[in-house]
Amino acid sequence: MARLSRGPFRIAAVQAAPVFLDRAATVDKACELIAQVGAEGAKRAVFPEAFIPTYPFWVWFIPAGQTAALRELYTDLLDGAVTVQARSRTASATLLAQPASTWRSG
Repeated sequence: MARLSRGPFRIAAVQAAPVFLDRAATVDKACELIAQVGAEGAKRAVFPEAFIPTYPFWVWFIPAGQTAALRELYTDLLDGAVTVQARSRTASATLLAQPASTWRSG
């Protein structure tokens, strides 16, 4: 496992759109973006909350009482969510040093 230095390091705040309701494609995109910012010197990359599967901000504009159509979307969002376990966070610490081609959701 790679060990990070305790000195200053660069963090990349990634501003990108996910691939709507496509977890595998969004994970691939995130890996490519992480590799890109890693090549540019970042030691960490942060993404918007709910980047995977997506965050459809427009759902807040649906009038109360007319949200029945959103139930299927909410089911899709839950199905596309990712659970991050402790060892996954450890693995992600080494991601920046690896080429994107080694991190595919397959």
